[in-house]
Amino acid sequence: MTILLLLFLAADPPNTGDVFDRAAEVYKSLKSYRIEAETTAAVAKRGLPQSYSYKTTLAGDEQGRSYVETRGAAGVEVEVSNGETVWKYTSERNAWSKQEAAQASGAEDDGSENEPRAQDLFSQTARSFIGRYKGLALYANSAVYLKEETVKFNGGKVLCHVYRVPAGKGATVDLWITGQGFYVARQVEKTPDTKIVTEYKQVNNGQPDTALFDFHAPNGAKELANLLLPSERNASLVGTRAADFTLKTLDGETIRLADLQGKVVLLDFWASWCAPCRRELPTIESLSRKLKGTNVVILGVNDEDVVTAKKFLLGSHHDLTTLHDAGRQVTKLYGCYAIPTVFIIDPAGRIAAHYVGGREEPEFMASLRQAGMK
Repeated sequence: MTILLLLFLAADPPNTGDVFDRAAEVYKSLKSYRIEAETTAAVAKRGLPQSYSYKTTLAGDEQGRSYVETRGAAGVEVEVSNGETVWKYTSERNAWSKQEAAQASGAEDDGSENEPRAQDLFSQTARSFIGRYKGLALYANSAVYLKEETVKFNGGKVLCHVYRVPAGKGATVDLWITGQGFYVARQVEKTPDTKIVTEYKQVNNGQPDTALFDFHAPNGAKELANLLLPSERNASLVGTRAADFTLKTLDGETIRLADLQGKVVLLDFWASWCAPCRRELPTIESLSRKLKGTNVVILGVNDEDVVTAKKFLLGSHHDLTTLHDAGRQVTKLYGCYAIPTVFIIDPAGRIAAHYVGGREEPEFMASLRQAGMK
């Protein structure tokens, strides 16, 4: 073993492009997995050093089930999905909620900055622990080989290739990529005033324990109709000004959002292939019928071709005014990473409610009233 290690250390540095390509392919192939990590951050804020650390468990499988848990000094956050229902829990409020799962809007997370990005706890964590490494091949030309080093990983000690990737404005990202398996065992991100170290304790490629995807509320926790986790608080667009746009309906009528100022507007982003959308559409259509003659305007937004969308609405007996978002420009503008997504906009043009995943009529009605429905 010692001789093999010496031979490995004496060998020429590996080809960076080959290592980064192989690592990228490994992370692209992760369909069912469980990842354990510990993150430590040191931040110089206003000249005063601060530090924090937390542990994370992330798991997912090919059936669309997912699990993420973070534990730190600030408490515990959990998001669990069995593929049909999403549960969330935070110890900060000792509260939990459940809602129907949404479906991805169609764009695969491949590191591109041009598509809407999910901001829920699971999606944020999966993007950090998996998504960013899918694009490693893009950085091979700028990466600098530093050294070889043995670190703890997957219950043992493994030899890693260590690289430094410049990240602009004095920032760098150092990566410890395992010589076998080509996983990232450690990552160190540095800027002039921050240092974030992520130690991947385990990366297991294979079906995780399915018991992870069963949610059980802690004793004494209260159920809420809607719960925003602490890490998601910056994800909601509530309180921000609704971005203006102009689209045509499926029948060719031009509608500009700015022209609807003074009314309450409900925008429902949907698609015919989306099962949660199909379940929610009758509720949206019912609201549209009930609220005719009020100051509420209800509009669907669909990015499929016009024939497909019209055929679906006709076949399902839905009578919902729907805007055709060719090129998904408005979908991107509003950050719709999953559907159904519903925005309720008040008469002043500000977003009063932002929902991802299926909801029932009472919740929509309560938000419409709060937004200024008359």
